[in-house]
Amino acid sequence: EAIAEGGITRFATVYQEGMPNEIGPVRSLRPYYLDWLRPYNASIGHVGGSQKALKSVRDGSWKDMDQFANGNTYWRSKERKAPHNVYTSAEKIDKYNQNKNYILEEFSQIPRKEDQKSATPNASTINLNISSKLYNSVFTYNPTNNNYLRSQGGAPHLDKSGTQINAKVVVAIISNYSIVQEDGSRSAYKTIGSGEAVVFQDGTATPATWSKAGQKSQIKLTDSTGAEIKLNRGKTWYTFLGSRDKLSYQ
Repeated sequence: EAIAEGGITRFATVYQEGMPNEIGPVRSLRPYYLDWLRPYNASIGHVGGSQKALKSVRDGSWKDMDQFANGNTYWRSKERKAPHNVYTSAEKIDKYNQNKNYILEEFSQIPRKEDQKSATPNASTINLNISSKLYNSVFTYNPTNNNYLRSQGGAPHLDKSGTQINAKVVVAIISNYSIVQEDGSRSAYKTIGSGEAVVFQDGTATPATWSKAGQKSQIKLTDSTGAEIKLNRGKTWYTFLGSRDKLSYQ
């Protein structure tokens, strides 16, 4: 999760299993999402993008699943107004990959562990003040399922089925954020290097350091001893914040 423009957040979603029949709305691409997605060598579904992002994704080294060049992989829903009405599905993505012979990929996996509730939880509420009250989010710890329920703009954040969005792990990444002039005013993030982070899982907060050596490198999370932090298996949610004061928890 990161800011696109005007404080409005946009998500880059990586599906490894449990792919839904309806994915969307699919929106336009930004260059920092490419940096975060590069380690997976994944097919990149998007509807156009900023000039810089399109120049990168069309350089021949990406699996570019742009809607403008692959219209059969998407459809427009009559239930929503454009541009918020472009959707795809697991079936259509699989067909695209098969047609392109994108059958098998190897990538650097994130270290995982089995989740186990903490006997002394210290993070029941996570406040991520990413931009403004419309897009700021709160994750509330649910000890019954040992996960975190997401709210946005002061209300539960629901998917189309009416289910509240949840994650096994929430990671707050502190990364320099700025506005740059490209083809208009665009958001920019520091994606390569290192910085502060906090990992939330099992009801606890673990101060961490994030690092990413290069575009093809996976984001690495280490604790105060320098050991890599293992994340609970299941859905992991990363939110990129421009400064540490945008994060609070209790």
